[in-house]
Amino acid sequence: MSTLKADLKDMYRAGKVTFPEFAGELASTVEQLGDASDAWQAQAFAAGSPTSLTRAVAINDDAYRLLRRAVLSWHAAATAIVAVADDYVATDERAAAAADSIGGDLAERRLELPPVPPARSGGQG
Repeated sequence: MSTLKADLKDMYRAGKVTFPEFAGELASTVEQLGDASDAWQAQAFAAGSPTSLTRAVAINDDAYRLLRRAVLSWHAAATAIVAVADDYVATDERAAAAADSIGGDLAERRLELPPVPPARSGGQG
């Protein structure tokens, strides 16, 4: 049962703590990319849209879109891991007993995911 308890604890920690923390860090980076894109867009317009700056804005927007999708993927992975652990605890007596013996509030902790930066319109992120 100690191995089962450790496995459940690892699953809950990953789904409720580690993955959401990483998603939050990544979301912060995505927001910074969005802010940079807005600033670069204004500078590109003021400078007459030079090719190099326009390309930099496009690359930044691509990075925004891709990293935003990564945040959504971390959310989905966290949700799936917690769902699997919860289902296992709900359908297996040994897993339920192991979950009851996990220290702290990890098994009972609510899954809280950080906000996902908004999709950007007009060809941006």
